[in-house]
Amino acid sequence: MEAPHHNRTVTPDALIEQLAAAVNARRMTVPAILFLEAHKPLTSLFHTAAVMSLPMLLPLFGARARELPAFLQSRDNVERLIRRIEELAGEGGSG
Repeated sequence: MEAPHHNRTVTPDALIEQLAAAVNARRMTVPAILFLEAHKPLTSLFHTAAVMSLPMLLPLFGARARELPAFLQSRDNVERLIRRIEELAGEGGSG
């Protein structure tokens, strides 16, 4: 019998929203933005590392780990995440 297949993929927009909300809820706005801005030039390297380490990430993060390499493939996704974190911090006043 074949194992159940995870067909539901999360769009980059949904992932950005989830990550930004998690950062905002933990009041980690400033550290997250600093980290993302500092490492934005290395996005393609992180994409490659995520692809190579996917077998190790799956047990920790489950099927959601499969979304990370696709997300990191575009530097624009990281920029959009930064903007959304800033928006949420402005709305809620946390950070």
